[in-house]
Amino acid sequence: MDEFTLIEKYFKKLTYNNPSALNLNDDVFFDKKNNVVISTDTYLEGVHFLNFRNPDLVIKKIIRSSISDLYCKGVTPKFIFIGASGNNNSFSNKNLNIISKSLKEEQKKFGIKLSGGDTTKSNKTIFTIMSLGYSKKIVQRNKCKNGDDIYVTGNVGDSYLGLQILKKKSFTK
Repeated sequence: MDEFTLIEKYFKKLTYNNPSALNLNDDVFFDKKNNVVISTDTYLEGVHFLNFRNPDLVIKKIIRSSISDLYCKGVTPKFIFIGASGNNNSFSNKNLNIISKSLKEEQKKFGIKLSGGDTTKSNKTIFTIMSLGYSKKIVQRNKCKNGDDIYVTGNVGDSYLGLQILKKKSFTK
């Protein structure tokens, strides 16, 4: 079952038509009354990143991917919260120093503040990032109409090709 079917069948009704939930199909929660925009993303080792051999690159990927949910809504992220699960190898002193340094660099680069989170033990390395920003309005996914501009950065397909190379798979037919 794909994500959209899962949401429609099991979870959409649980919002009780809360307009801030945006029908659970817009990647963010938007509270117009308080101008609050929130997004949550989870990243699982082996699914969203291949492994944790380069924790600095993983941290940069997950932070940038998470805050991009706000940026694409026209919102500047201000705060992030990080939930992290892992074992003694993934969260060794060496890796924790690398994670801390990389996180500090991302905070400086994007003007975001780490504001909370949680840690747990796990056999897999997992991160959940909540991003929060403020805005009086957002660009909604389902409000696009003919004549609206769509912007793409980089080359379409580069991420897929890079992943295939990392997985050492052939990407030719």
